[in-house]
Amino acid sequence: MGNNTDYLKKYIYDGEAILGSIQTEEIHSNLEEVFKAMIKEKSVFVVKVSGVRKDAVTVNVHGEYMGIIPKAQVSHRMYVRNNMDELIGQNIPVVMKSFNPNDKTCELSREFAVRNLRNEFLNEILPQMKDINLDDNEPNYKKYTQKFDENSDPFYDKYPRVKAKVMSFDPEKNKITVNVAGLDILGVMDISKFDHKYIYNPERYIEKYMKPNTVIEVALLAYYDNSVDGKPSNFVCSRRHTLSDPWKGLEKKVRRGDMIIVRALEKKEGHFFGAYDNFPLDIKCYYPDTPDRQLKPGEIYGRRLVRTGNDYTVKIVTVNSNNRVLTAEYVREI
Repeated sequence: MGNNTDYLKKYIYDGEAILGSIQTEEIHSNLEEVFKAMIKEKSVFVVKVSGVRKDAVTVNVHGEYMGIIPKAQVSHRMYVRNNMDELIGQNIPVVMKSFNPNDKTCELSREFAVRNLRNEFLNEILPQMKDINLDDNEPNYKKYTQKFDENSDPFYDKYPRVKAKVMSFDPEKNKITVNVAGLDILGVMDISKFDHKYIYNPERYIEKYMKPNTVIEVALLAYYDNSVDGKPSNFVCSRRHTLSDPWKGLEKKVRRGDMIIVRALEKKEGHFFGAYDNFPLDIKCYYPDTPDRQLKPGEIYGRRLVRTGNDYTVKIVTVNSNNRVLTAEYVREI
């Protein structure tokens, strides 16, 4: 291959030049020998998907050959194989398995190329984490979590960030699954990791920020390796950890004793969470200790009083950005 090949070692999710490109100089004069060398060396190169059949993806290789990627060689992930139309127009990494100079076709494998890149990616990321067993009930699971630096910000600079494509949303579990770094690595993100604020309407939030096929930035919090049992391994991801820290400078935005208006989002025993204008955090609002009216037997004060979606005046009680505490006390309904 010599100087005819230039392989970049940086993977970019969004379909720009991903792993590298083969220089055309001197290739066309001896294309068959180049192909033989590529097969022998299992060289990774980039092609652009031009079409999708029922059982394969088609690409153009150097303008002379039609490349065919059988469905089984597209990905080991069923989700990717069942949504091959999404690959049209994308640049994808492949390796060549065989070629036929008579009909100008070649068989390619995306899965083999991505598998190698996936291993490189994991070998780079996992050493940054520590290896611990998840629990006694799952002895074959290994959980990799970040090595914590007590002097670092608890939200930032600790977690590696990568691009990920949203695959699906499970409304029952309030979780989304993502394709991490375009390498067919499963990522799972709970609703609590979507944003700093309470997500009152998950479906609407997903539609606005993270509907399927949206590419988002996520932080990798942990990795569950279940390769021993052959079950899917996955990263635990968070979009919230990539957002600006809302606690910085909090004391300059609200102060103890401030009277503000919040909208009730979620009721809990003894308190509710309220949203304040465009404030990046939800405020934990406690009910007063002594009700101003006689309660009926079995009635829980506050549950009857506060209604989700209504506005209430509350008084700020505690503001502590270091300990990440922001509380208020209910005053009255608007």
